[in-house]
Amino acid sequence: MLDTAKFSLCIAEHLKDLHPTLAKQLIAVDGKTIRGSGKTNSEQEHCLSAWAADSGVTLGLEFVQKKSNETPAIPKLLEQLDIKGHIVSVDAMGTQTAIATKIVEKKADYIMALKRNQGALHSEVIDQFHFAKTQIKREKVKK
Repeated sequence: MLDTAKFSLCIAEHLKDLHPTLAKQLIAVDGKTIRGSGKTNSEQEHCLSAWAADSGVTLGLEFVQKKSNETPAIPKLLEQLDIKGHIVSVDAMGTQTAIATKIVEKKADYIMALKRNQGALHSEVIDQFHFAKTQIKREKVKK
């Protein structure tokens, strides 16, 4: 019954009034299905939230379109927020170049989950860790 975009905007504005500035902290972006929302013969509502971990405050919400996933909603959620100087975490579904780019454009850092099903990216990260481990061993031998 609510216009989800207007509701999200109201929440964001209200939270800005309550917490005008936040110290650098982790902002966790995660999706949740709203409990009890599908009891009237309709599909359950699913939304993304941005949660400031240290202060325990939800900074914003973005509702996920029906028959979609969270990926297109993440940039919309990030657009609502002033994340400059913070660290944004997303789960493996949000580990996308466009999302990382959006976070960097907004002058924030990110932590992204990575799973084996992300093929070449997963292999590259494993290779980088092996390379770093080898370099550390070489440095220890030199000393």
